[in-house]
Amino acid sequence: MVAGLLATATPVSVIVLIGAVMLVGIVVNNAIVLIDTVNHLRRAGVAKLEAAPLRAGVAKLEACPPSAPAWPSSRLPPCAPAWPSSRPAPLKGA
Repeated sequence: MVAGLLATATPVSVIVLIGAVMLVGIVVNNAIVLIDTVNHLRRAGVAKLEAAPLRAGVAKLEACPPSAPAWPSSRLPPCAPAWPSSRPAPLKGA
């Protein structure tokens, strides 16, 4: 993340910090889902302790290829410049 900010010369702002908190939340959520899947596999009778994390990782990665093309297109609207009509008009007569 820091490399991206340096590469684009983007200053650290509230929006950047909100994005960092969101990123941490996504990582924690993915870890919780992975651990839950491992626990389900262990309860289902997967014998080896090493086999359950591997199977859980493979099962969770199967969803990545279909959803990967959608991710960049979901990031385009926030990057698009605002239309002139969507900008607030300045106050008049102040």
